[in-house]
Amino acid sequence: TVFTNVGNDIADAIINGKYYMAKEYGIAFDVSGSFHSGLALSALESAQSFNALDNAIEGNLRIEDRSKRYINVEIKQTDNFFVISFENPLSTPVEVRSNSLIASTKTTGDHGFGLLNIKNTQEKNGGYIEVDANKHLILTVVIPR
Repeated sequence: TVFTNVGNDIADAIINGKYYMAKEYGIAFDVSGSFHSGLALSALESAQSFNALDNAIEGNLRIEDRSKRYINVEIKQTDNFFVISFENPLSTPVEVRSNSLIASTKTTGDHGFGLLNIKNTQEKNGGYIEVDANKHLILTVVIPR
């Protein structure tokens, strides 16, 4: 069964796969909006953009109270851009500098590469990302149309 259809085959495949993974971990998952026209990204770049869902699932697994676990994905389209927001709760505060996470709860040395890949992909294509980590983590990805 398909959880959602956002109008892009790669995004649909990734979102639907991550939805079922999130469901197994007791993470509420909500998607709103859709792509009304095609993304000007390669398949790999589209996949990298939705890597944020892996980060969101990982962040949720640090939330002990399963009732507070959630992922919200919102897709909007303007005349010039696609705007995709990924939101999830934070277990501990993190510092954001230059739209990169500074403080980390990961113990391995590879933290932040997913975010860096998303950032580099968008900048290479004339887009950008914004990171808000006040009460929850909100990653906004802006992709030119």
